[in-house]
Amino acid sequence: MNAVMDTILFRYEQSMFNSRAWRQWANPIVSWRNKWKDGKKELGEAFPGSSTIFVWTTDLWHFTQSLMISFFVIAALTYSPICNLFGNNIDLLIDFAILKIVFSISFEICWSKIFS
Repeated sequence: MNAVMDTILFRYEQSMFNSRAWRQWANPIVSWRNKWKDGKKELGEAFPGSSTIFVWTTDLWHFTQSLMISFFVIAALTYSPICNLFGNNIDLLIDFAILKIVFSISFEICWSKIFS
């Protein structure tokens, strides 16, 4: 999800999301307008909660951010130790390293290969 967010922010034009069908929802240059009536902030929200609680429905960046946060919450709620070698806090550091490496590798694969 983080790779999607960075891809559309920093290289939308070269990404797989750059298509006429996705433009209004995926291109952050224009998609921010989706939360406002007629695309104008001064006219207020496009629908109740479109700039707050339901902002995740208005564009790809907010949608993927919402998914990423949801996945982190699910991970925290369902966490079970990966490593149980030493039976103490060093295991948490090893788990942290494993999870950080998995996150970083998956980000890099999506950022540099899949979404480009």
